[in-house]
Amino acid sequence: MFGVSHTFHKSVERTGTGAYVTTGIEALPCGSCKEGTFFLDVTAIEVATTLDCKIQTQDPISLKWFDVVAFTQASAVSSEKKAVIDNLGNKLQATYSMTLDKKATFTISGVCKG
Repeated sequence: MFGVSHTFHKSVERTGTGAYVTTGIEALPCGSCKEGTFFLDVTAIEVATTLDCKIQTQDPISLKWFDVVAFTQASAVSSEKKAVIDNLGNKLQATYSMTLDKKATFTISGVCKG
């Protein structure tokens, strides 16, 4: 069994204005991965801010994205780990949305195994 580590969103401060897709140049290819462990690490968050983060997989036919993991909504400094023991699909991406004009610093990462 092999593993692929990936950082979807590096620890940087972001200001919320809606939903963002954090794929870099291309989503993480994971066609042969059967399971994964995903991490959200919120290291700073402004008062009265809510942060929603998800890991999504892409349907190779319609090219639409579907949720695989939804982290608990963060409103304070926190860390969370979520495991998926099902087929992860062909590609993964991370998305986040945050309260308008508020700030948070966070990392979204994962390890996929085949």
